[in-house]
Amino acid sequence: LILGMEIKQWYQRRVRGLGRTIVRRQPTYSFKPSVCLCFNNNNLVHFAQYKQPLLQNKDHYYCTTTTNTIDINEKMSETIEPISTSTTTTEPSAPSSSSSQPPLPTNASTSEKKDKKRKIKPYHKIKAHSNPLSDHGFAFPLNPAAMDWSKHYPQHPDKRVTIADIGCGYGGLTVALSSVFPDQLILGMEIREKVAQYVDDRIKELREKNPGRYTNISVERTNAMKFLPNYFFKHQLQKIFFLFPDPHFKRSNHKRRIISQQLLAEYAYILAPGGIIYTITDVEELHIWMADHLSRHPLFSRIPDEEAKLDPCFDLIHKSSEEARKVEKNDGKKYPAIFRRLENPKDFQESSVLPKTSHRIVIAKT
Repeated sequence: LILGMEIKQWYQRRVRGLGRTIVRRQPTYSFKPSVCLCFNNNNLVHFAQYKQPLLQNKDHYYCTTTTNTIDINEKMSETIEPISTSTTTTEPSAPSSSSSQPPLPTNASTSEKKDKKRKIKPYHKIKAHSNPLSDHGFAFPLNPAAMDWSKHYPQHPDKRVTIADIGCGYGGLTVALSSVFPDQLILGMEIREKVAQYVDDRIKELREKNPGRYTNISVERTNAMKFLPNYFFKHQLQKIFFLFPDPHFKRSNHKRRIISQQLLAEYAYILAPGGIIYTITDVEELHIWMADHLSRHPLFSRIPDEEAKLDPCFDLIHKSSEEARKVEKNDGKKYPAIFRRLENPKDFQESSVLPKTSHRIVIAKT
């Protein structure tokens, strides 16, 4: 009964005329032995029988016709088996001697081309962005005094971290800073777990290959937007880096940006007077956002570009990180902005610090 239904479906999809017949793929069953039926002038007159399964090419099965006749009642007793799900195609053997057409060519060359064009999948997926407002379940110290730095810097138990790379990514800048500031401890902070683990393995490998070097750098997986004051004392840091942060283009997501009026108060707390904040991005709108918020804060003053170029870190923020090299490869433009932490608040107007609103508060005199 099933065989009769299959033949009926094939008959409805027949191709009129002699020669090659196209039989649409049946996704679940095939005949055993493999039998191909074709039609001529509404009559079942030809068949082709191969020892191997039908040649599979894209969305159709292609087969040639012969002059032999077939008894349908005789084939009703044939068993049915599932089609193999393997991706490799098998070449059919030569048809019977009465066949008028040569065997079909294989599509091995096309499969080789597809294999060459196939993309190499990574061993694991790494998200490009992470929501800093979500609860990731981080283990963080209750206060800076409770932080155990011995696992990060076993050879420098008495020193404190003075340089922080916020959102260090794959650790390009953190590793480059190690040789520029060999006497200072540098900490890369990353929110993504797999990326932080990659940087940790990278630092361990560098220490093994270069004994005595790269002992002043380490990485910590944490959320700097929430727990930064839990790691550092007041006025502890000398430099803070924000290289190519997440732009968060949507206006509703601007609160997720790493530079905001609320977070700048925390950065001013942990940054020592005279300390420097380095920012760079390839998004002009984000550059204007960060420069505007830092300029309007009373404890930060922008360093002129002529003076900033003399800083040894100026070239590092342009070339050392993986994201910087990616932007350079794509001929993108980079927008740096460097600010110094002031000891005393600068003169400012209160209206320049508060965010702009469309409403005005009017106080009536009584």
